[in-house]
Amino acid sequence: MLELAGIETPAIEAGVILSFVLDCDRAYIYSHGDRLIDESQVNTFFDLIKERSCGKPTQYITGFQEFMSLKFEVNQHVLIPRPETEILVERIIEYVKGNYTDNVNILDIGTGSGCISVSLAYYLPDCHITAVDISYEALKIAKRNAENAGIGNRIKFIQMKNGFHS
Repeated sequence: MLELAGIETPAIEAGVILSFVLDCDRAYIYSHGDRLIDESQVNTFFDLIKERSCGKPTQYITGFQEFMSLKFEVNQHVLIPRPETEILVERIIEYVKGNYTDNVNILDIGTGSGCISVSLAYYLPDCHITAVDISYEALKIAKRNAENAGIGNRIKFIQMKNGFHS
């Protein structure tokens, strides 16, 4: 079904979705290929495969995306963190560590899932970060991601609309 829908890596994505349905990692699936799956899990799996075949991103199906070795919640209210954005975050971390010994203030405009601000706060414990977004829903997700990474108290989240703080 995924291959017919033009999904580039159907086996990998089916494995990710099956891991999600069974609440286990893919290594477990490969090492326990004889495990029986109940009918509700089978139905859920095929329902999610159908959603993916219709174009819904796997990350929105599973509700998360890994970024900078951290697990980020994602949904339709935020963009899915991109692997190339990790390069940006890595460069910022290198730059700050190589050029500053004191606290650094960082502003993340359009924070979305918070992948940039949360990762920076996680890997640069002495920095002060302000994360801004116009979307209340996105900020809720970013706050949860910060809390899940254990740095929820280190980022100031602000909702801004039309240039005004709300």
